[in-house]
Amino acid sequence: LPSVSVKSMAAQDDSLAKRAREEETPAELSPIDEAVKNINEGASEIELSGLRLDKTDFQALVTALEAHPEALTSIAIRDSALFLNTGGENMLGKLVKAAKQLTSLVLSSVRPVEEAIPALARALKRKPFNLTHFDVSNNSISSQVGSELIASLYKHTGLIALLLRGNSLGSGVAYTIIPLLRTHRALTTLDFSSIGRFLTRDQIADLMVAVGDNSTLTKLTCDVFFLAPVGAMLGKNKTLQELKVYMCSSYQRRPSDVTDLTEFATGLDQNKSLQDLTIDALSMQNAAPLVTSFGDSHTLKALRLPRFVTAYGDVIFPSLVAAIARNTSLEEFEITMDHHMYQQLGAGYGESLLALVKDNRLRLLNFEGLHMLGTRAVGAVVLGGERDPAAVGANMCQALAHNTSLTTLNLSNTLAAPEAGLALAASLKTNTALTNLELRLCPLGMVAMAAILDAVASNTVLTHLDLSQCTGDGPFLAVAEAIERLARTNTSLTHLSCKSERWTDEHHVVVARGLRDNATLTHVDVTLIGHELSGPAERAFEEALTINMTIVDLKVSTQKTPFFAQLDELLKRNKTILSGLADTKPACLMPLASS
Repeated sequence: LPSVSVKSMAAQDDSLAKRAREEETPAELSPIDEAVKNINEGASEIELSGLRLDKTDFQALVTALEAHPEALTSIAIRDSALFLNTGGENMLGKLVKAAKQLTSLVLSSVRPVEEAIPALARALKRKPFNLTHFDVSNNSISSQVGSELIASLYKHTGLIALLLRGNSLGSGVAYTIIPLLRTHRALTTLDFSSIGRFLTRDQIADLMVAVGDNSTLTKLTCDVFFLAPVGAMLGKNKTLQELKVYMCSSYQRRPSDVTDLTEFATGLDQNKSLQDLTIDALSMQNAAPLVTSFGDSHTLKALRLPRFVTAYGDVIFPSLVAAIARNTSLEEFEITMDHHMYQQLGAGYGESLLALVKDNRLRLLNFEGLHMLGTRAVGAVVLGGERDPAAVGANMCQALAHNTSLTTLNLSNTLAAPEAGLALAASLKTNTALTNLELRLCPLGMVAMAAILDAVASNTVLTHLDLSQCTGDGPFLAVAEAIERLARTNTSLTHLSCKSERWTDEHHVVVARGLRDNATLTHVDVTLIGHELSGPAERAFEEALTINMTIVDLKVSTQKTPFFAQLDELLKRNKTILSGLADTKPACLMPLASS
């Protein structure tokens, strides 16, 4: 044959081969097409997240469900935008109506959903199924359509969880919830933390009376201006185990008055079921009755006081810690404050902190944001009579060596000084209980950071370590080399975060060498803040992940598409490997040999 014909046949063969390859690897389905495929195959749940959904998308789902009405029991749409146009406002209702076996419906952060609510309420009211879980969080639903939506749930007597937070709901919705609390005997979880800021004291009281009379609720999240009605509820309720209260008064920085706190404390004293209490943004001037109740509760296992505000920390903080030490049932204690509160902790705060760490009973301590463990916390001011705040941190961290109960410790943004870091490193060499340690934004210095990493290298229980954005003097190369040693020898750490502005290519190459042979780390964050990786670092990480089989989440700084795509493929491969080995539960996943 002439040469031109030979080329033509060869081209034809290439074309046929290409077509065969395309048929073997079909194009990736869109999320909607994937959901339709799952429904047609009889899937029990679908989840759509981060999408732009229009009328055509909903129609495709409805058509699939009408053909397989028994398929779905759970529908979840999160963080998505609706573009329904004229006539599309009924599509959400049609989707729900078509799912005859639906028990769980999640519509969280779906905007705008307001115009679709009436059709959804009508579908729920007709009750072709019995919902057990209903979540419409963070949708800015107004009070008018919100009341209609809640009323549509009256026939769903098997409802277990109702989540309404993050909506513009008012008093009308509050009085629509009350019948649910009185008639739905399966309801255990209720979150209406977007209603309280619209209610008067009497309206909050009416709602809390209904909660107090309820005999099934175990978890409640709410927002209130006044604690007294919540205390009255606690005095009556016999089933509530977890309570989270957001104080609306924090918007005005208004402290709760003594009477309000006393009435809440009285209810807490009378309650015999509560195990986990969170009061967010509690602001007070006199905490004596409430602090006493914290110490006297025989059922409370966790106390959390995030964003705590007081002008009398020199009195309240020592008495609060004393109450925590006195409570024999408490296992977890969290308190975070505005950064300026350290100046008011008062004399003896160091002894109070030391007592908590020495208490071999607590499992969790969180002091994030309390600027109290370093000399920069006070400047020229002598803090409450303490000789040296840095010594306070060192003494507290040193006590960890003998603690056998604490599993989680958060000292982030406490201004923990190098002295505290070195003491902590020494304690980690012998501590056998701590599994989660967070030290973000602390001025530890590079020497102390390296010492902590070297101590973790031989530690066999710690699984999570966060040293992100720690600052201080010293060469950062020492930190990178310590991470390399840790990666080569540690057998327990799965999560390591060390974001910093000081990473260089040299440092990243050193870390990548260690990750190559690591067999335990699954999540690693070595982000170079404000900059991107260059060639040597990219090649080093790519080589490391070619060999490493356990890392499924690696955070580095890059916007270079080819490198990102390659890392993404390698991480996906590791996820597949780990999921395939999940049932066998190997003692250790050995990486491929470097050769």
